[in-house]
Amino acid sequence: MRQDVIEQIRLLYDDDKYEEAVRLAEEFEQKGTVSPALLLWKSRSLLLSDLPEYELDDVERWLLQALDLDSDYLPALLELGFFYLRTMDDVKRAWPLFERARDVCTEDATDTVIRLSEC
Repeated sequence: MRQDVIEQIRLLYDDDKYEEAVRLAEEFEQKGTVSPALLLWKSRSLLLSDLPEYELDDVERWLLQALDLDSDYLPALLELGFFYLRTMDDVKRAWPLFERARDVCTEDATDTVIRLSEC
């Protein structure tokens, strides 16, 4: 069911229905469906929405919450890094996130090469 929710939010996002995507994410969060992917798409949608009841602090909070759920969730590492770099113009906060993203990619690539050699 969780993947269906993410797919619905992504479809709304792709259709430029950012406000609806945020509201749908909120609705499912209230029902207890919280995942790093849901928080990621909620934050992406909010950045492009015109919802006055939210602020940029909410984007940061949701992305940090996604990373609390999964500290190696690459899309959230990258998204928060871009948020700090592009939106907040804060290189010092962005840098360690991009470093961690690089480390996650390196670990994944190393594991992949090892598994391929085992094949």
